[in-house]
Amino acid sequence: MGIEVEKRLVERLIEDVIEKQERLALLAFSLIELWEKQNGKQLTYRAYEEITVSPLVRPLIEKLLNFSSSN
Repeated sequence: MGIEVEKRLVERLIEDVIEKQERLALLAFSLIELWEKQNGKQLTYRAYEEITVSPLVRPLIEKLLNFSSSN
């Protein structure tokens, strides 16, 4: 199936998870969204940025972070 993942995206995902372990829920959510928004056969840093700063998605991300840190 051959999907290409931008190196910059991989580095950002690792940074986000290392920063706070409770962000694993955010990582899971983001990867699902990235898969749905893939550009051809490429997962991009730009798409990740769009997902994580979207005013529609940001409240959901905050809820995921709060939920995972309370468990």
